[in-house]
Amino acid sequence: MTAAGPTEREAELARKWLARRGVRVAHPTRFLGVRIGGLQAGATSTAIVSYLIFAPLIVVGTFAYLSLRKPLGAQGVRMTESVPLYFAFFALQLTSWRTWRLQERAVGKRLAVRVARPRRRVLDGWYLAASSITFGGGALLGITMFVTTPSARTYAWSWLGVLAIGALCTAVVLRSVLRAPAVVDDEASAAVDELIHTQYADATLPAIYAAPILLDLLFENRQPHAFTWLLVAYAVLSVGVQAVAVVRHRRRRLPQGNYGTSDGVQPEVSSAPPQPT
Repeated sequence: MTAAGPTEREAELARKWLARRGVRVAHPTRFLGVRIGGLQAGATSTAIVSYLIFAPLIVVGTFAYLSLRKPLGAQGVRMTESVPLYFAFFALQLTSWRTWRLQERAVGKRLAVRVARPRRRVLDGWYLAASSITFGGGALLGITMFVTTPSARTYAWSWLGVLAIGALCTAVVLRSVLRAPAVVDDEASAAVDELIHTQYADATLPAIYAAPILLDLLFENRQPHAFTWLLVAYAVLSVGVQAVAVVRHRRRRLPQGNYGTSDGVQPEVSSAPPQPT
């Protein structure tokens, strides 16, 4: 049960969200109005504040990482030029994570039901394949480059380092998504909760960490030319598989259930913004 009904804006946001997933109702249930609409209302402002918190990581992290070149005795081909892009993606990923966590926390204060409930369909083979190609395939390429091309060892370890940080960020965010308690009160809300967390998982976008390496192809003497087409194939394959995963998840439809009313009495809504509890 909800402590208070959704606002009119939250109810409208929930109705549109449900419609995009194959459920057309005139009025979402009170629970789903708060659950879905509450997550979207105010998300933009939360994301802006979150990004301002993590944005300094781009500059500080980039300079700190590039400063490792001298103490580690870098030689031959220089470090990857994509370091700033990687740190920008770290900031974006952490921004998304903080945003949904704060929104979930706010909604959780308004909904009394939060349970530890396993989710079976949050990840699928396409998502896992994209992650494996990005981090496993990237590690294999980087190690091969390091071993077979001594003049490119600086380039190889600099790329492997930021790729490892990306894998760590993705793992932390994904663990948080999978372990977050469900906010449910019936089977319909359980299906919604699972789909919401699938969206959170998609937002981690592990394949974004395969794309920055393409920046190095624009510069001379930045990567071993023997690996150029392998790097292109690696990035294209990873991003392509990730795109398939995202499209498949966005096409998922909710099962039949009680999501609201198509006519008749409108569920209670509140005209005032929800008050913190």
